[in-house]
Amino acid sequence: MKKQLRLTLSQKGGVGKTAIAVNLASWCLHHKIKFICIDGDPSNSSLGDYNPGLPVRTIEILNDSGMEIDISKFDSLVYFWLDQVQDEDIVIFDTGATTFNPLVAFLKTNQIFSLLQDKYEIHLDIVVAPGEELADTLNSMIYVTELFKDDYCKINVWVNEWFGEVRDTQGRVFEDTPEYNQIKSALNSIIYLREPPSSLHRKAIIKMKQEKLTYLQIKDREDFMLLDKSRIHSMMVDNIFKMMDQIFDIPSSSKTNSSKKEEVSA
Repeated sequence: MKKQLRLTLSQKGGVGKTAIAVNLASWCLHHKIKFICIDGDPSNSSLGDYNPGLPVRTIEILNDSGMEIDISKFDSLVYFWLDQVQDEDIVIFDTGATTFNPLVAFLKTNQIFSLLQDKYEIHLDIVVAPGEELADTLNSMIYVTELFKDDYCKINVWVNEWFGEVRDTQGRVFEDTPEYNQIKSALNSIIYLREPPSSLHRKAIIKMKQEKLTYLQIKDREDFMLLDKSRIHSMMVDNIFKMMDQIFDIPSSSKTNSSKKEEVSA
């Protein structure tokens, strides 16, 4: 079975790309999948802040002045994907808003996904967010989908309803919008990140995020009370992970390793 390469993408900053990357990484931890994260945001390495809880590498893509992205440095990133990823089954690349345009242009004009297809099942994870961010994130969804729909990749839309239901100016939910219906045949899946069921669930999740912790790390933390740990578990394991289990494949090598551990413990 191929490895997975997953890129979180949006032209808009602050809409939940890193949250998606953390969810993907936490899902890997939950299933004992070998993975690595790469922080591709030179101006705000928010994913890198989760290290050492998550295995995160940062990449140097700025020019010598540190003011602009040097697209020639994307070559090193591709060589890393091709040559240096050995043991990991999933690679998660968190694309910053400032990285989006030059990276997308590089991937397309150099036919990178064609070069990677033998080694990787490639996933583009696109975020759609509500409110003032909706129009921009819908446009970004259409742009990425139309650009890459025939390029050896699977396109997943994450509907981020953490701050409320996604509805357009006409009151239509996401799957009734003309933007979704324009590209729905090209999509692999839709994942909904639902609003927390209570203010207490929200508070517990926010505390975990602010402290840059994974849901596994809080299990042994005395500053997280028992009920907060239970709320986080219900949100992550019983909600988000269960939805991901129905959509995404667990790499076969990880399944094998997990079954061997179960046999030993039995």
